[in-house]
Parts: sequence; structure tokens; C-alpha cells
Amino acid sequence: MSAREGFAARACSEHARALATSLVAAAAIAAAARAEEPPDTIVRDVPPVVVQDVRPENLREDPTAFSSVVDLEAYAGEAKSVEDLLSQVPGVQIRRFGGPGQPSEISIRGSTASQVVVLLDGVRIDSAQTGTVDLSTIPVDLLEKIEVTRGGGGVEQGSGAIGGVVNFVTKRPSAEPRTVLVGSLASFGTGEGSALHARRIGAYELTAAYQAFTTRGDFEFQRPVTRFAGVTIVPDPPTLTRINNEALIQSGLFRLGRDLGEGFHVSLQDSLTHSSRGAPGLDSGAGAFGGQQPFAHQRFTRNVADLSLEGADVAGLGLDVDADLYHRFQRIQFRNPEPTFGPPIDTAQDNQTIGGRLRGEKAFTLVDTEHRAMLGFELFDDRLEATAFANPTRATFDTTMQDEISLFDRIVVLVPGVRIDLTEGFGERAVPRIGALVTPFDWLRLKANFERAYRVPSFDELYYPDEGFLRGNPGLAPEEAWTYDAGAAIELPGSGILDRITLEAAYFDQDIENSIVWVLVSPFTVAPINTGAATARGVEASASVALLRWFEARASYTHLDAFFDSNGAPLTGRSPNELSGRVTVGPPSGLFRIFADALYTDVIPVSESGNTILPARTTYDVGVVVDVVQIPWLGSKLPMRRLLVSFEASNLTDVSVRDAQFFPQPGRVLSVKAEATF
Repeated sequence: MSAREGFAARACSEHARALATSLVAAAAIAAAARAEEPPDTIVRDVPPVVVQDVRPENLREDPTAFSSVVDLEAYAGEAKSVEDLLSQVPGVQIRRFGGPGQPSEISIRGSTASQVVVLLDGVRIDSAQTGTVDLSTIPVDLLEKIEVTRGGGGVEQGSGAIGGVVNFVTKRPSAEPRTVLVGSLASFGTGEGSALHARRIGAYELTAAYQAFTTRGDFEFQRPVTRFAGVTIVPDPPTLTRINNEALIQSGLFRLGRDLGEGFHVSLQDSLTHSSRGAPGLDSGAGAFGGQQPFAHQRFTRNVADLSLEGADVAGLGLDVDADLYHRFQRIQFRNPEPTFGPPIDTAQDNQTIGGRLRGEKAFTLVDTEHRAMLGFELFDDRLEATAFANPTRATFDTTMQDEISLFDRIVVLVPGVRIDLTEGFGERAVPRIGALVTPFDWLRLKANFERAYRVPSFDELYYPDEGFLRGNPGLAPEEAWTYDAGAAIELPGSGILDRITLEAAYFDQDIENSIVWVLVSPFTVAPINTGAATARGVEASASVALLRWFEARASYTHLDAFFDSNGAPLTGRSPNELSGRVTVGPPSGLFRIFADALYTDVIPVSESGNTILPARTTYDVGVVVDVVQIPWLGSKLPMRRLLVSFEASNLTDVSVRDAQFFPQPGRVLSVKAEATF
């Protein structure tokens, strides 16, 4: 295992010292072996929608951006995770470090997880400590949609938006009060349940929700067979059961809003997530457990509070304003009384962000040209409270200016913008962008973007305490990048049996300077360094077709070429090709829906030389959803408006799957789910 891959796994799982000790031992062996690694060395595992709503919880509409919206209503009743849904978006790759309930991370257009900004209802939840978000902590049952912007978002979101932006939007009250109860059971002792109530009462709106997920996670897996110097090395034992893999993840959401009249609306929201789970770590060792940690355990807590005020056409001036005050708190606790290396581990870190932002937009006409100008300000403070880290803090002030210029009756739209960022300890920088949209026909859109993006180092990267084998690097420079893309989108109206057909394709290029990578800086020490320039470029495409209001097929494809400029070595953990597809069949009434999903992932390089890889694989998911209320002889006897019951088989062919070299995932998973709406 390379030092780069091993520490990426450590950073994602956020239990630093346990995996770091394993990393140093494995990396030292790998470093010695790389010089002798033959070209054929291989690791084998044995058997586009633009957002229209401009409420602050949504991403601001950008007509030139390549963006997608995952509408969870299209998957109602299915046992899908956040990772499953995002894996169907072009340009997106998901990296799981185990089965359900274990950490997972996102990559957009070849980015690292820390180069993607993650929001919950418009508020950042990626912490300054790690710069990443564990997707397994996102409560899927509480979501209404997922907004994904692919490509640099430095002007809109600031530090970290090199690959793109993901915004998880929670459910809102509809015209009628609704209560939704969900329960599911799946293989390996997995269960999930949730309850949500949302309603409007006069000028008020209320949402309250809770979700719980639990699993034993005790699946059996086959260990990788390694071919080295013409010799096949079969691990002993060849199969193991994942131990210490149980998880309990709970999430709650409360929102209270009120219309104030004169176009103003105020809302207060709080979302809380807590997880308690085993941390089995790598399966790269010997012995009865194969190197797995039987006693390591992590507790994670995240709370995000937001008070927002929005106003439309303030004082009749055509000025739209929104203001936010927000606070994010995160606690990470990790214990391992008997680690493989070193003394017992018992650590805790608290990190929090408090900030505010103000943004105004105004539409006007100037010299026969339509404009929609935006000016925004944001001030926030990040701090980490952990004795070993010496309690670092960092303040940031941003000013954002952007205009949407419409020419020739909106046939041409230009979006220039700039963000002025002042981050404590890293000085001032200007982040410019320009986007263009040309619509020569109603059914054809041509788009292009050119943007500067950046990422300041995380507290872990800067200040991780020197433990001999692992330390931070306070001399790190920020990652800087130029990102650009160009492509076309086609949407043809229905005719005859054809309801709709859409096509989109884009070329993208991300040129990253001062890439931050954790590497061996001495025979026994891992630390982050600026490694120089890296490039991630490729093509993404998607298509969908709907027929007779009964049939829909969708597919997306991403080709990625990601490498270090200095030597052409691949950026590890990224597959060069990924293809996903989905087919659904069912009447427009929603009585039933039969679905089938497929995901092909090409080989994944896990060594810097590119000679050690995880093999390509294809997984298939199939299932059926039935609305029992619509069954004539039964529905009239039920008190709910909708009762969805589903049966699903994930990884139908029981393929052995790994996104990281020493983190196995389960094979075939069977699940049953019920979702009642009152």
C-alpha cells in the first residue's frame, strides 16, 4: 500500500492515530518494495437540471455551470444511500472505506475529497480540521434533493471548491401537512427507520425529523491475491469476516420559519448527527483477524445551526437580500486500547465554525443589456480545541461580486465574477471567473467556464502534532488551480411515443498547483508536502430517454486522466473510466416501479507507479416498488395517502468490491423497505 493511499484512507475515516500507525508500517514495506515492483504487479480482488429555486438553502442558479439535481422523489421507496445516488451523477466518483455505516468520500472530476465543498441547506459542513465530509453521516431519508455543481466553485464558495460543490437540501413543507414514516431491513443485521413531519400553519412553517441507522456489518469477504515478481501470494487466511464493524448513526432536523410580510421570511434550523461505530481498519496484516482492529471505536457528533433572513424586492427597489448567521460544531472521539503498534489511543477533538454572510442581488437594464448583479460578504472563524493541536484558530473574510449579463434576448449570457479572499495566515487572493452560455436554438445550449480556485490547508495538514511517525507541516502553501470546461446540452421535446430525450457532454480540465499530499518524508515519518503541479482532465457525458410515460433509461459516463505533471504518475484512488445506467418501468400513476441499476468502474490505481491496481468490476442492483394504496381492493382500507413497499437486491452478482486496497465491502445485499405518507 502506498503512503498516499494509506493516508487518504486515514483522513477520510478521521481516526488518525490508529490508521497512521498501520500506515507507517505498511508504507515502509511498500517504499522498499517499489524499486523492485515489476510492470505487471497487480492487486486482484477474488471473486442535468438547472436549479430554479433561489432560496438560501439552494445553490445560487448559474446558467453556465454544468450542474445536476438528484430528485429523491424519483427514488421514493428504494433502499438507496447517499453514495448510491451520487454515483449516478456524471463526473462523480464515490470512494467507500467499508460497508454501510463506514466512512465514504466524494471526488468530482478527479478531485480529492477536500477539494469538494459540501453544504447542508446552503451551509458548509466540511470542517477546517479535515476539510472533508463523511457521506455516511448524511441522513438520506430527510433529503428532498441533492444539487451537484461540477467544476470550480471558488467564486461562489471560496476555499476547497476546486472539483465542485455538493448541496444536500432537506425536505420542506408542501401545500398540505405531511407525515412520513420509513422502515427498512437489510443483510448483515442492517436496519433503518425515520419519521418526518412538515406543515404550514398560517404564516409559519415547521419541519421536524429523525433518522436512525444501525448495522452489525459482519460480512464475509475474500482477501486480495497479490502477484509480485512472478510469484502469486495468497493471503492466509484467504477469507475473513469483517469484525468490529457495527455502527449506529442518528440524525435529527428541526426547522421553524415565518413569513414576515413585505416579501420577508425568517427561519431557524438545527441539524444534529451522531455516530458510534467500530473502526476495523485495514485487512492487510496476518493472524486470525488479518490485521483488523477488534477494539478500535469512533464517536462523531456534528451540529449545524442556521438563522436566515431573506427578502424579495426590498423597499420596492427590486433588490433581493438574504442574510445568515451560522454555527457548526463537530466532535471526533477515538479509542483503541490495543492498537497493532504503539501505546493505547484515546483522543478527542472539538472544532467549530461561527460566521455570517450577507448577499444582495438586483436585476436592471443598462444600455439595452439585461443584468443581474450580486454582491456578497462573508466573515467566519474556524477553531480547533484539542490539547495536542495547541488549539489553532483561523479567521476568513470574503467579498464576492458577480454579474449575469444577458445579450440578444438571452441568446448569449455571460457571467463574470470575482471573489476577494482574506484568510488569516495566508494573505489575500483574488479568485476570478468567467462563464458563457449560448442558446442558438431552444433545444441546444452551449456552455463554457474558466475559473480560478484554491484550497487553504486543513488544520490536520498544518498542525497535526509530531508523534514521531506522523506530523503536520505548518509551512504548507494553499493549493491553487485553474479550472475550465466546455460542452453542450440538448433537450428535445416529446413527440409520439417519445416523451423526452436529453443529452449532455463536456470536456473539463483542472490544473492544480501546489498539490498537498501525505507522503513518507523520512523512513519512519509521514507528513503533508506541496508536491507541485497535477492535472485532472477528461470527458463526462449523460443521456436520458422517456417513452410512453412508462419507460425511462438514463446513463452517464466519465473518462478521467489524472496525473502528477512532474513524472506522469497517476493520482491514486481514481478510476479512469466509470459508466452508470438506470432503467425504470412503471405506469404514470405510480402503482409500481421496476428498476435496474448498473455501475461499471474501471481499474483503480493504488500505487504511485500505477502498477498496483484494484481490478475493474460491474455491479448490478434490481428491485421493485409498489404503492399499496393504489391496489384497488386494498388501498381504500388504508389510512395513509401513500404506502410504498420495496424489495431490492444490491450487487446482485455478488462481486467482490474495493475502492481502497485494504478496505473490503460487502457482496450481495438483500433489503426490504416500507415508506408511509400520511
